[in-house]
Amino acid sequence: MGCVWGAAVPKVPNVASFSGGVAAARTLAARWFPAEADVTPLATGGFSGSPVFLVRPCGGRPHVLKAFAPETGLERAHWIHALADHLQFAGVHEVPAVLPQASGETVVATSDGRLWEMVAFVAGTPTADPGPAQIAAAMRSLARIHAATATLPASPPAQSASRGLVDRIARARALLATPWQDMLSQPPALASELASALEERLASAVALFAAGDGAQMLLALARIEPSPLLCQVVLRDVWSEHILFADPDRVVGVIDLHAAGIDTPATDLARLLGSWLPPHALVGPEWWAGGIAAYQTLRPLTAREVSLVPLLAASGVVFGLDNWFRWVLGEARSFAAPGRVVSRVDRLLATLPAALATL
Repeated sequence: MGCVWGAAVPKVPNVASFSGGVAAARTLAARWFPAEADVTPLATGGFSGSPVFLVRPCGGRPHVLKAFAPETGLERAHWIHALADHLQFAGVHEVPAVLPQASGETVVATSDGRLWEMVAFVAGTPTADPGPAQIAAAMRSLARIHAATATLPASPPAQSASRGLVDRIARARALLATPWQDMLSQPPALASELASALEERLASAVALFAAGDGAQMLLALARIEPSPLLCQVVLRDVWSEHILFADPDRVVGVIDLHAAGIDTPATDLARLLGSWLPPHALVGPEWWAGGIAAYQTLRPLTAREVSLVPLLAASGVVFGLDNWFRWVLGEARSFAAPGRVVSRVDRLLATLPAALATL
C-alpha cells in the first residue's frame, strides 16, 4: 500500500492535471483519505471513458473515485450530489452514498477543470440476461427511486413533453433523411479495427432493418406530436450494467447518477427493460407486463406512461445502433475498450428484430 498525506483542503481545490495513472489517483484520493489508501483501476461496463478507481483506505470501507464527464460543471455536480443525498435520506440505499471531504465539499477539480467524486463501493454483479425475479426486484428499486426523486425540493414534478420522446422523434426524422444504407458506400472517417468490425455489422443492421420494415417504424415515430405529461427527476441512464445484484435476486446497487435529469419515469423503465430485451423474434406484451407490474406494486403508472415503455425501449435499440455507427464510422470517435463496443453492438443487433416487431 502507498501512503499519501494531504494538506488542508480549500473549497473545491485544484490539483495537478490528471495523468491517468494510479499515482495521480492516489493524490486525488488523499483529499478524502489523507492516511494510507490502496488505489487500483476499476474496470466498468460503461463507455464514457471516465476514469474510475477502487480506493481501499486502511481500516475503512472501500470507495470508488470517479471523474465526471469533461463538460460537467460544478453546479451540475453539486445537483447530482444533492440528489444522491436526498435518496439516501429517503432510505434508497441502493444508490451509493457520496462521501464529503473534511471541509464538507464533495467535489475535487483537477487543474484541467475535470471534476471528481468519491462514492461508496457496492459489491454486486450486473447481468445482461436477468430472470423474472431479478427484473421484478430491479423494477421495485426503480419505483422507490422515482417515489423519492419526485420529492426533491429543487426539482418538483411538472407537466412537460418527454425529453426522451422528443429526442426519438428528432432521431427518427434524421435517420429517414440519412439512412444506414447511405453509410454503406462511404469509407469510415478513420480506418481502425473497430471501424472494420462495425462496417460488417452495419451491413447486417441494414438487412435486419429492411426485413423488419424499419422505415415504416421511423415514419410512424416521426409523425408523433408529443403532448405534455408529468415529468420529474429520473436517472436517464439506468441500464443493465448499472443494476447490481447479490444473493442472486436482491438489488444491492443502482449506480451512476451522472445522467440524471427531468423526464417521464417511463424513460427509466424503457432504458432498463430495453437493455434486457431478449434476442427473440418477437417480444409480446407479456414480456413487459411482469416488470411493469412489479414496478406498480410500489408506484402506479398512468396508461400513457405504460404505453410509452415499449415504444421508448424498442426505438432505443434502433437509435443505440445508430449512435455506434455514426460515432465510429462517421465521427471517428475512439473508445478505451473496443471489444466492449463490439459486444454491445452485437447485443443490439441480436435484439433488433424483437425491437422492430414490438414497434
